[in-house]
Amino acid sequence: MTDANITEENIRLEHRNEKLLIEIIRAIWEGFCDLHKELYEKTKEEYEFLLSGEIDALNNHLKVKMSIIGKIKNLELKRKNVIEKVNGFIKRNGGDFENKKFEKEIKNTSDLVTYMRDLKIDDRIQGEIKNYNDRLIGLIGDIQSQNKKNRAFINKAMYNLKNIKKEVSGGNMISTYGPDAKEKNQTL
Repeated sequence: MTDANITEENIRLEHRNEKLLIEIIRAIWEGFCDLHKELYEKTKEEYEFLLSGEIDALNNHLKVKMSIIGKIKNLELKRKNVIEKVNGFIKRNGGDFENKKFEKEIKNTSDLVTYMRDLKIDDRIQGEIKNYNDRLIGLIGDIQSQNKKNRAFINKAMYNLKNIKKEVSGGNMISTYGPDAKEKNQTL
């Protein structure tokens, strides 16, 4: 075997490894969608706990929610690791692969889908990753909207508690913060 054959064989092996990495990326995106869907459901449930005033149940619920967020962070680390491996493949081959020239590293899903299309990676996997990414974007938007709703409820509850405290104490409260900027966190 000549050095040229060994190099070609190495490239073919790396290409198979790269396709495996692409399949792993697809599985990671699927995991992101599953975890974000679970996080969205927990965020909606959080609102129900806020409405009911069940503070102990809410605290337990928030622990579960934080656990899901931890799983998402771990999955993100795995995603970064796999993308770095694919980018390493691009660098090792000077950006050349199967008569294609890749001039930039993969930085986002659009780059990844373009890269897969150029390498003629299975259209099914390309479509799945794109669909998962679109679904993920929608879920993140839903989570953000629900978090805003939860935050608005908490802010309103805090404001009402402050007013109740003011009424009970019978004094004027002056604040350097808040909507009226005349109340303070202590009674005069």
